[in-house]
Amino acid sequence: MAERAMMMNARWRAGTMVVAVGSWLVGSGCTRENPAFGDTEGTAATSAASGSTGESSGMTRGSTQSDPVDSTTPDGTSTTEPAGTDAPGSESSGGDMLCPLHPPAPIEIGVHEANGDAVPLSKGCTAVITRPNGMIAIMGGTVQHQVCGACNCGTGEGITIDLGDTLQPPAAALPTCGKLFVWEGLDVDGQCRWDGFAILAQNETVIPEYVAMNSRKLPAMFGQVPIDLEPDGNCEELPHQCSQAPGRYALDFTSGPAVSVDMDEHVGIAFFAEVDYLVDNRMASIDLECGEHVAWTALRSEL
Repeated sequence: MAERAMMMNARWRAGTMVVAVGSWLVGSGCTRENPAFGDTEGTAATSAASGSTGESSGMTRGSTQSDPVDSTTPDGTSTTEPAGTDAPGSESSGGDMLCPLHPPAPIEIGVHEANGDAVPLSKGCTAVITRPNGMIAIMGGTVQHQVCGACNCGTGEGITIDLGDTLQPPAAALPTCGKLFVWEGLDVDGQCRWDGFAILAQNETVIPEYVAMNSRKLPAMFGQVPIDLEPDGNCEELPHQCSQAPGRYALDFTSGPAVSVDMDEHVGIAFFAEVDYLVDNRMASIDLECGEHVAWTALRSEL
């Protein structure tokens, strides 16, 4: 009887250890959920009074923003990673581990008359401002254009594009006398904004020296310019009803390599005739709500 009691006591202790170990394993499992698939932009409705897009919500290119991430350690204690840090295994992308994207990098475009008044957006959001030959002055994030045929301006009709701190065009590589075009477009929320602008040389009519814009849709005056999205880290495994899977994309032009996010490549763009450009893909992605987020620049180059 004494031996049997000792055996039962040993079995009871062994069972207790198995239960304890099993409970620890359950408690140590990964309990952190992936952060929600975030917008690539903090878009906001454009105000006609300001004449500029508030799309970037104060974020500049190269910055990251994310919600705090909760995680649970094996001993059951909880830790919180501060906002702006990436969860382990994720990219510095603004998305989550399942669908990495990139920091938002839209180009803020405000348009102002010479007296400082904002140029109002149109009701149909299809307006294109075309300025003939004139002096072009680029200072940091502003592009000033003053109309005068000989480009020896005294006083004349002027217009200024204000890019804030989102973009500084390469002044040294651009003409000081030429044409300026700026046009409207819709953002991802269907709100009107100034969508892009182009600088043309003095004797040029349709082929720009420089383009900066927030979509793949150019005005008709440039012709049918094909700009496609090529998968570059998309998320087909996630449920969606989009014609193209959510995720990150490269921009594909008439000829040359597809341009990945945060990269620049020499490509051919067909502004009626194919011309060589150095294209910088600032961002290109599709979110889970099928919204397209694109921003890019192109500088004409001679290869």
